[in-house]
Amino acid sequence: MNLTTDAAGIAYLLLTTEETADMIGMSAHWLERDRWSGEGKAPPYVKLGRKVRYKRSDVMKWLESLGQEDVA
Repeated sequence: MNLTTDAAGIAYLLLTTEETADMIGMSAHWLERDRWSGEGKAPPYVKLGRKVRYKRSDVMKWLESLGQEDVA
């Protein structure tokens, strides 16, 4: 986990692909395949040079949104 700040000084906890996979209960390969295919089923990610990271806050929002489309 890395803590970084944006231009506005807001701190973000950044997770690696492996840390994100552990958090959501999927494999790192599943996350990588989703990025390559562009399916958009996985949480959003950011690129830092050649590195891929996931904002913990985005992963949490993504988890909370699962199943929401079924609620009317």
